[in-house]
Amino acid sequence: MSDADVAFLERRVLPWAEAVLARADASRLVDAEALDLVGSFETETAVTPGASDEAPTAFQRVSGAAGLDLPARALLALAAAPYLVPAIGVRLGDLQGSPLADRLTVGLAVDLLHPDGDGRVAALRRFNPESAL
Repeated sequence: MSDADVAFLERRVLPWAEAVLARADASRLVDAEALDLVGSFETETAVTPGASDEAPTAFQRVSGAAGLDLPARALLALAAAPYLVPAIGVRLGDLQGSPLADRLTVGLAVDLLHPDGDGRVAALRRFNPESAL
């Protein structure tokens, strides 16, 4: 992994994941506007076109090549985060009510995407075997 990839994860993805999970905990997964999973991910991880010091990272290249849309990229980042920062796993366990549930589950992913309940069934399609995610 290159220094640029590590910097991208440390400076953008991991702080974003921690902030989203803190907001999810504070809103108890009911306030979609406050949570803003997808919008905040897009803002925090965007690469500025034409910026010489901001070439696409490995995460961006791989998720783009896999055809992942923005919500799927956000979920992939959250799923990877506890492997990089164990404290994020602890927060995931807190959100799921069990210290053993320290990884992102399909149920929590759907809750994070649709905390208000609308679109939950459609969100489950993201996890079909034939889907990109």
